[in-house]
Amino acid sequence: MKTTEGGNQDTSSGLRPPAPHGGEGKDASEAVKADRYVTRVELARILKVSVRKVDSMIAGKEIPVLRLGKAVRFRLVDVERRLDEAMQEKNA
Repeated sequence: MKTTEGGNQDTSSGLRPPAPHGGEGKDASEAVKADRYVTRVELARILKVSVRKVDSMIAGKEIPVLRLGKAVRFRLVDVERRLDEAMQEKNA
């Protein structure tokens, strides 16, 4: 993980930043995750699946996608919410 000017850490690796001290870890990481958009490759890495599986999930409308011309991006919080809903439906 790279350190940017001002000592902030670059989180472009697709991993969550370390939790800040003072018991604010969950809230702070949730705020970062809520505003984070990722690529197909990054999403595959985060979900620990292949890029082909991500493409299959897009085609099957299993996950929400933002299309920007030919590029696609995913808002992590929306993907997580949809996958949670799918698991609840499956277990119901």
